[in-house]
Amino acid sequence: MGGVMRQIEIEGWVLEVANNIKQGRPVEDARVEIKSAWPEPKQAARRIAGHANAAHGEPILWIIGIDDKTREIKGADKNDLASWYPQMKAEFNDLAPLITDHNIPYEGKTIVALLFETERAPFVVKNSVHGNQGAGPVSFEVPWREGTSVRSATRSDLIRLLLPLERLPEVKILGLHLLAAMSARTTTGWRLAAKIYIASRTKGELIIPFHACSATADIGDQRMRVTFDTVHLMPYPRTNPGVTPSLTVRHSPSELIVASAGMAIFYGDGTSSTTELGTNVGDPAHIRIDLVHAHDSRPVTLVQTIKSNPTSANTGQWGTWGTPVSEW
Repeated sequence: MGGVMRQIEIEGWVLEVANNIKQGRPVEDARVEIKSAWPEPKQAARRIAGHANAAHGEPILWIIGIDDKTREIKGADKNDLASWYPQMKAEFNDLAPLITDHNIPYEGKTIVALLFETERAPFVVKNSVHGNQGAGPVSFEVPWREGTSVRSATRSDLIRLLLPLERLPEVKILGLHLLAAMSARTTTGWRLAAKIYIASRTKGELIIPFHACSATADIGDQRMRVTFDTVHLMPYPRTNPGVTPSLTVRHSPSELIVASAGMAIFYGDGTSSTTELGTNVGDPAHIRIDLVHAHDSRPVTLVQTIKSNPTSANTGQWGTWGTPVSEW
């Protein structure tokens, strides 16, 4: 999700997190922090600084109004931001991360999403105990988030901050197609195809190893999950006879190589129990694709919901979602 994010992208990100929490699934995105209510400003400042410093220039998302332990959507009052933000910002030394705030409706409540830009790291905060008896001379700290905890940055952390920032590529979905077909009496085979446009934002070729990429599809309100265990990518258009191949994208048996920018097709294959699909064949499919390039462990996450094609849903034995590959 590199680059400037649109309102609809932020809202989609928040709704995906909220849906995962409601379904009891862990929030696996390290760039997201969940709060049931507005946190105490001083404590929040240190945590935001540590989160932003460890984000490697990517935006971080704080969601206020969800209890991730009880799975309750509590909602939050955006008006509280007016008093909370100045107090939180005052804890920073010179510079705080730029912030945009968004009201997101969900299940009759309003969730407040705070998107922090982190490209101007390092962020330094006041030592909250400085000046107290026995607190020592340290007046400022460079925090660092590790997992769900926050600690002081180490020398190696600071060196990573000083290195030139590797910017994640910009990736857009141009087409999606999902197919479920009975491959055996008790097994359903799945094929996900995504037409994507990839634009590198760094010098040199962009290499995407297949083994580092992943995808899932959640079907229906009950969120039956399909995991695509086998992933591969290839240039678009496919190199059929008489078709001019891409001039900027090529592939090997194990990776996709992009020079500057170009179009590609992502394929994922998986299986599930036939009984798991049940009546969900006619429900929307919520697709998530994570792409990771060879020089970075941070994924570019693509999220989109596609509708079922009713003609196939009526058979009850197989289903398709989205736009068929032949129409791309």
